[in-house]
Amino acid sequence: MACLAFIATAAWVVAWAVPSKDWHLLAEIWGSAALIFVAAAAVPFLAVLLHELAHGLAAVCTGYRIYCICVWAPVPLFHVKVLGKWFVFGNFLRGAGYCIAYPKRLRRSLPLLYPTAGPLANFVLMVVGALGWARFSGSWFAIWLAGTAIVNAIYLVSGLARSTAWIAGRPTLTDGARMLEALRPLGERERARLKLEYAWGLAVEGRLDEAEVMVGECAMEFPNQREVDSFRASLLQGRGRLKEAFTLLEGCLRDAEVGDDAGAALALLLCAEGDLRNLERADTLSREVLAKAPGVDRLSMIRGIVLLTSDRTQEAKSYFNYAYERLLDPAARGYVATVMALYCAQENDFRRAGRYLRQALYLGARPSAVRSFARRIRQLKKLSPGASAA
Repeated sequence: MACLAFIATAAWVVAWAVPSKDWHLLAEIWGSAALIFVAAAAVPFLAVLLHELAHGLAAVCTGYRIYCICVWAPVPLFHVKVLGKWFVFGNFLRGAGYCIAYPKRLRRSLPLLYPTAGPLANFVLMVVGALGWARFSGSWFAIWLAGTAIVNAIYLVSGLARSTAWIAGRPTLTDGARMLEALRPLGERERARLKLEYAWGLAVEGRLDEAEVMVGECAMEFPNQREVDSFRASLLQGRGRLKEAFTLLEGCLRDAEVGDDAGAALALLLCAEGDLRNLERADTLSREVLAKAPGVDRLSMIRGIVLLTSDRTQEAKSYFNYAYERLLDPAARGYVATVMALYCAQENDFRRAGRYLRQALYLGARPSAVRSFARRIRQLKKLSPGASAA
């Protein structure tokens, strides 16, 4: 409706502004307007894209592997994989971006070039835009270059001035804050995070035994860092050692920094089949953590999983819908896509269910999970009287 209203308003403005004798020139007018719109939209897009690509280049040059680059967060428009790396493009023109990378080896200091590269790219674009504006003054190109300089100056100042930015519903350190951290002497917390960052990279690559050893050593070296316990619990939970993970998560619940994440992880653990299953407590935990941080896509997904496990399927659907629309992480969005496929099948929309399953595979959801949902959908299709028509 908003697009139709915009088109109708634009048509009325053109009809009012252009005399009827010049209507044969409308094609040229619309072409010029479209060109101006594309040029204007390209300014913030290139500012964020080149900023994040600079981060990625610096990460590769300093011994990191890129996991994901996001432009125009927080609402994803589409995911695409290029050279084995995920790129996520959002639909929020004024949104931020980020580059997630992990180190190839255990680092002893925080990187400085990695967080500096993005602002440096904005600074170069700002200078080039300002010099170009002076060189081509009086032309449309000069106006575009001036806009490039202004937009990049805004991104540069905002990235360096604030200590945190909100990405996907979570506070994340901006480049300026990371640069200051890299210049300060390392404390116990920073040393622990360097090891956890390396362990996370090992887990991403499937080297779970090495990751578990690294986290175990980190726990012995930093016994007071609950962040280590929370990460270790996630590894144990993924390997089916639920009782050990349960004990660690219980100890993290009251921690001010990781308590909410621990509560969400514990809610998922309590949904698993076995002696620890406690759907009532899982319901309470998932509801409480989401109330503390409303709108966080990952917590909405966890709330949906808890409700679905409790057979409250209609309540769960709204949380899965919200999570699917906002999840930036490809693997998590792929999982939710499999659940959305099941909902579509229950509504006899088997064609749409198939699209969701194909997207889940593309986004990296576990093939075993996709096959399990596909079997359930085929069973629903056999039972549906309108299946042949669909």
